[in-house]
Amino acid sequence: MEKNNSTSKENLTLFQPSVCNWKILCIFANRTFIKCNYMESFELWQVWLIVAVVFLVIEMFSVSFVFLCFFLGCLGGGLMAYFDLSVGWHFLGFSAVTLVSFFTIRPFMLKYAYRKSHNVKINVDALAGSIGRVVETIDEKANTGRIFVNGDDWRARSENEEIIPVSEKVEVIRVDSTTLIVKHIKKED
Repeated sequence: MEKNNSTSKENLTLFQPSVCNWKILCIFANRTFIKCNYMESFELWQVWLIVAVVFLVIEMFSVSFVFLCFFLGCLGGGLMAYFDLSVGWHFLGFSAVTLVSFFTIRPFMLKYAYRKSHNVKINVDALAGSIGRVVETIDEKANTGRIFVNGDDWRARSENEEIIPVSEKVEVIRVDSTTLIVKHIKKED
């Protein structure tokens, strides 16, 4: 059996720079994005559309309306590419639509989406007015006192320095750092 030491053309092409790499680098000189033997060619308007969809997906997760502006800009650039204008027009369309949407649509969407709700208290501020149960006797002189309110255990002090025994109900008056100021709810006979 004779060994064939000659290298075939097929084996050499694996180690040489492919034509596809040069086409990717020359994206702005060609009308096609990628053109290889094994891959369909993309038109530039299709690339703009793919990038636009990527920005739309990112916007769904960020909800800052910045990527929405880029999405609209990509549609503008894609429109310029669809009408077969030069690449300079693509970027001009992208830039113009992005800037216009950033200064017109984004402020409107922020105002609409992030309306301030009136008198809605959140986090620690929402504790004021809540009813809790004493789990450690509240005594100013002994520096003790804990209550259980809204599923959490808090350090507590009495509003008027009275001693409040365990299992009594208290109302949270205000929050002072990590301590709740409470008043005793007297049992009615």
